[in-house]
Formats: sequence, structure tokens, C-alpha cells
Amino acid sequence: MSVQPTSPSASPNARLTRWTVTAITLLIAALAFAFCFGNAHDLCISLGLDGWIAWLIGPSVDLSVIGLLVAVRYLASAGYSGADLAKPRCLLGLCGLLTLALNTADALTHGQFGTAAVNAIGPILLICWSDVGPWLLAELAAVAHRDHESRRIDTGQLSHAGGTAEDGPTPQDDLPDIATPAAVAGLAGPEASQADLDLASGAVHCEPADPAQVEADLWHLALSADAEHRASTGRPISRDALRGALHIGRDRASDLNRRLREHAASAARFAEPTESAGKAAPADDSSSPDAIPVPASNSA
Repeated sequence: MSVQPTSPSASPNARLTRWTVTAITLLIAALAFAFCFGNAHDLCISLGLDGWIAWLIGPSVDLSVIGLLVAVRYLASAGYSGADLAKPRCLLGLCGLLTLALNTADALTHGQFGTAAVNAIGPILLICWSDVGPWLLAELAAVAHRDHESRRIDTGQLSHAGGTAEDGPTPQDDLPDIATPAAVAGLAGPEASQADLDLASGAVHCEPADPAQVEADLWHLALSADAEHRASTGRPISRDALRGALHIGRDRASDLNRRLREHAASAARFAEPTESAGKAAPADDSSSPDAIPVPASNSA
């Protein structure tokens, strides 16, 4: 009797959760953007600026905040260091201060501190959700992908089990459970050698994989992938590229990416004094490898 595999479709609860969070994130971002736009427009009108200019100032600042937050979040997850992201973060801080000032300046100049606090809610929500929203949606998509892969693997195993049961006995079913010398002699015939009988009589041991050796092999593969990526692009490999090259999980890829950055930094620090010492040392033929005398052999 075969086992019918279930459909690998996503759970309705998981789909509903992703759609709900996505809709809420987009709705909050739109409302906060409209809130900030209205405050900035009113401030520009009260200052006597032309109407078409008042329509441009608020959106330019708010869109700068959203774009920089999403870009910095993506580049940080790709493995860029804090030094690489220093300029975008400085610009992000400036834009954040500008959008807060545009929303609270009118109330603060009139001494309406309560109104200023209320007006600050919109830009704060816009900044926070622009930072957290992309990460939250990416994590929800990653969880859904892992669930889909696990269901696909389970379905494949069930299909394989059902097909084996229907196809009947396989050639391996004719073999004895224990490979004794007599069984091997009966299957291989009289021409079976003694070495084959001795090998069959021994117990087969499946040694488990050594975690330390697996980690060492993975580290060497990560070093090779990073070297190839640096040679082709001139930049260190990112976490996502390392994850795709080695087919590993997000956490392990993050750990390997961090170790690669530390390894590259330590190698650079070690290379600097070596290069300076090589430039300062005078040329001496006696220090070359060819000038070192080879000791004579002790054998008579």
C-alpha cells in the first residue's frame, strides 16, 4: 500500500501572517510619510514659501531617510563593515534630524511642546519602520522558505518509500542480512578469493563525521571562495554570496563571514611590519637563501 504525499503548499496561517505583516508595514509607512509631508508643507506655507516649493521639501527629506535606511540595512546584512557604511550613516543621521526639525519646528517656535511631541510621532515611526520593516519581511520570507524546503524533503522521502513498497523486492533484498564467508562463497562462486572472504567476514563500521574536521573543511572552502571573490571583484565576499557558494545556513554563513573579516584584518596587520622591515633592511647577500650554507651530512 503506497503512501500518498501531501501537498507542499505553505500553511494558510503562515501566508496570512506574512500578508498581514506586509500590509501593516506598508500602511504604517504610507501614513507616517503623509503625516510628515503635511507637517512640512504647513511649515513651508507659514514661512511664506511658494506652494510648489512647499510640496517638494518634505517628500525629498522623507524619501532620503527611507532609501538610506533600506540601503544601510541591506549592505550591513551583506557583510559590509561599519567603516564602509560611515558616510551613508552620517547622511542618514542628518536626514533624520532634518525630518524631525521640519515636523516640530513650527510647534516649538510657538512654545507648543505637546504639539511638537505629537508631531514627532510620524517621523519617528517612519525612521523605525524603514529600518525594521525590510529585516522583518526578509526574516518572514526566510522562515517560509525553510518550511517549504522541509516539506519538500519530507514529501520526497514519502514518495520514495511508497515507490519502493510498490515496485517489489530490489536486488539488495536477495542478499543476506549478514555477509558471512559462507554467504559470500555461495553468491560469488568457487572463484571467490580468500581476501574477499576475509573482507566479508569483518564487521563494517561507519565512522561518524568528525565535527572538527567538517568545520576545518568548511573553513578552507570559505577561504577559497573569499579569495576567488576578491580576485574577481576586489571586495571581500558577502554573507549571502558565501551562503550560496557553500550551501549553508544563514547563521553559519554569518559566523564564517565574521571569521574571514578577522582573518583578513589580522593578515593585513601582520603584513604591514613585515613590509616595513623589508624596506628598511639593507640588501645583504648573506641573508639570501642561496647564501645559507647547507650542513654536511653526518653519515660516513
